Amino acid sequence: MQIKNVELIGDEIIIHKMNHPACLTSFIRCINLCIKRKVSNITITLDCSQDSIFPDACLPISALIKFYPTAYNINFSVNCHDNSYLSKCGFLSPFDLDSKEIQNLRNPLDKIFVFSEEKEREGQVANLVQSYINCLSRTTRCSDGVLDGLIWCINEVMDNVLVHSEAKCGFVMAQYHKKKQAFVLCVYDCGTGIFNSLKNSSHKPASEIDALTLAIQEGVGDGKGQGNGLYGLYEIVKNNGGRLVISSGKSTLMLKHNELRKYESNVIVSANNPCTTIDFQLDLSKDIDLKSALSSFGVLTGLTYELMVCGKIIICSGMMFSNTLPAPAQESQARN
Repeated sequence: MQIKNVELIGDEIIIHKMNHPACLTSFIRCINLCIKRKVSNITITLDCSQDSIFPDACLPISALIKFYPTAYNINFSVNCHDNSYLSKCGFLSPFDLDSKEIQNLRNPLDKIFVFSEEKEREGQVANLVQSYINCLSRTTRCSDGVLDGLIWCINEVMDNVLVHSEAKCGFVMAQYHKKKQAFVLCVYDCGTGIFNSLKNSSHKPASEIDALTLAIQEGVGDGKGQGNGLYGLYEIVKNNGGRLVISSGKSTLMLKHNELRKYESNVIVSANNPCTTIDFQLDLSKDIDLKSALSSFGVLTGLTYELMVCGKIIICSGMMFSNTLPAPAQESQARN
């Protein structure tokens, strides 16, 4: 008999796998059922191996375990079953580091970080971008333009949370899959969602899926930025032949094999907190022509980039690598 990814037995949620967004959907469905039944004390049992843990499920579930008790009258008791990977990645206690601590971090991969725009956390995004790039540049050989593309993509998806989501914080997790030469990064927030962010803008999306479709077009935003964040991410991933999934509320856009697909069947946390997941994968062995991908708004000038972090422009070089060799990156098992 095939075991479910996530199942609810009485007041216990058992998580067997966290290797696909469907696991997140099942988890939210189980929580919603408990809320409907007025179950306030829920046991969560984590019964999954490392090869069944990927950021697009692990990260959102970790974030929601933090979110639900603050938004609802729910208490969680979590059994980890001595899962060393979940303990090391910060699944139950995401890493909340200041800029100096991030700079001293040996290896940022396979870790869940929480980031915010609180004054004492200023510089988190820029330093996490730097840490990921440093680690990859010392761990593997990347094709032309890949590291430059990653600098742009990671910064934009994290900064989008701080500028547009209305959430108090965001969460980020990355993995390196050596066999497939793939870098995977997921960002999640429990905020207002893309539709709510755009509905009062001049673009006036008619629906959630319309909002997501608009969001990957040039110059579309809520007025708090240039409106090119998700557009640039989409163009860079497409240029690389990578994969991109944007989920917000009930709707999802998926770019895979340069084909864009749309879905409208997600289970949501609540109308006030539709939540947003942005998950992308780049092939480190394939070139990225950043000038071509971002040609329409000219972000690239020589080797200098203008990165927008919380409304502030930070000038940095496309080759920002430190001279300190980090610990070898842990190889995660790639998903087929």
